Amino acid sequence: MITTTCPVPGCDRTKPSTHLMCKGHWAMVPKDLRDEVWSAWKLRQKHADRFGPHVRAKAAALAAVRDAGAPPQAELGLSLPLND
Repeated sequence: MITTTCPVPGCDRTKPSTHLMCKGHWAMVPKDLRDEVWSAWKLRQKHADRFGPHVRAKAAALAAVRDAGAPPQAELGLSLPLND
């Protein structure tokens, strides 16, 4: 499995490259926004040219974590398949 670092500033946790962020930070994303990210990802899997909603949803999820005052190191570790 290929891993990368969580994209949340200050977080050095690793995550599968297919996940947007570490589990701890993903848990900070509001449920409705997590659902939106999943929905946009599924749409992109069916239609490779439909990447706009996915990019916007990912950016919104990262902004939600930032706005929530994410601690640099989350206590947990998964997320979901979302990286380009």
